[in-house]
Amino acid sequence: METLNPRTSFSLLYVEDDPEARTLVAKALSMKFRQLRLFSAENGAEGLRLYQEHRPDIVLTDIKMPEMDGITMAGRIREIHDGAVICVLSAYCDAQEFQKQADELNLSHCLAKPVDYRTLFATIDSCLATVVDG
Repeated sequence: METLNPRTSFSLLYVEDDPEARTLVAKALSMKFRQLRLFSAENGAEGLRLYQEHRPDIVLTDIKMPEMDGITMAGRIREIHDGAVICVLSAYCDAQEFQKQADELNLSHCLAKPVDYRTLFATIDSCLATVVDG
């Protein structure tokens, strides 16, 4: 599947506490989206700091992390920029408690782990359409 516009430069913040998963997903994203400026963080506190510093176009985050979870980070990002494009990549997407929080935070997408790269890339393309058109 081709990206929506491979010439469009964009930035993405990827927040994941598992170092192996963070490395694999970051590498796949960088290979697929050649114009990507990627920031990565190992927890929500670091992710929030990087968001404040760089204001990436898209945020992709896990939910369960030490120091600050992805839901708390997403809420703080919403306080900074209500229109931020925030996606979740987590094993907890189907949990009823998460669904309520996701609806309250108006999260863009929730992708289940383990990562299906075709779905992830299609989701990023969809988010790019929102960022470019939005």
